[in-house]
Amino acid sequence: MLFLSIGAGAIFDVSFDILQHMAKGKWLEIFTVTNALGFLAGLLVMYVTGFLVVG
Repeated sequence: MLFLSIGAGAIFDVSFDILQHMAKGKWLEIFTVTNALGFLAGLLVMYVTGFLVVG
């Protein structure tokens, strides 16, 4: 339960930061090359670990 609450808190914190940034009218600054590569790397890690769980 502890790790679930830590993960939920982290998701809430990041969501709050993104929404706050968008409210200031700087929402285009979110879509940088670094952020896109980080997002794609996260998707790749989740895809690969999916095979570890099934296998």
